[in-house]
Amino acid sequence: MNPNAYLQIGLFMGILLLTVKPLGSYITQIMDGRLPQFSRLLYPLEKAMYRGCGIEATTEMNWQQYAGAMLLFNLLGMIAVYALQRLQGL
Repeated sequence: MNPNAYLQIGLFMGILLLTVKPLGSYITQIMDGRLPQFSRLLYPLEKAMYRGCGIEATTEMNWQQYAGAMLLFNLLGMIAVYALQRLQGL
């Protein structure tokens, strides 16, 4: 490995370690049902995204809807990765 690879690994690990505590406390607050402080700033963006995608935030999915969404998401991801691999030479 060259020095650039070591620098990239070190940078990745540094960013990872710096984001562990804030992200963990955010997830803890969400799972406890509390609204984190900075979520109020992002709420209008989240609401607009939900409206644009036709998502009703108060309704839950049943297992068939969830399974269908997961299969569709994974299929789209697989197609995207395949396209990246095929078009990489361009």
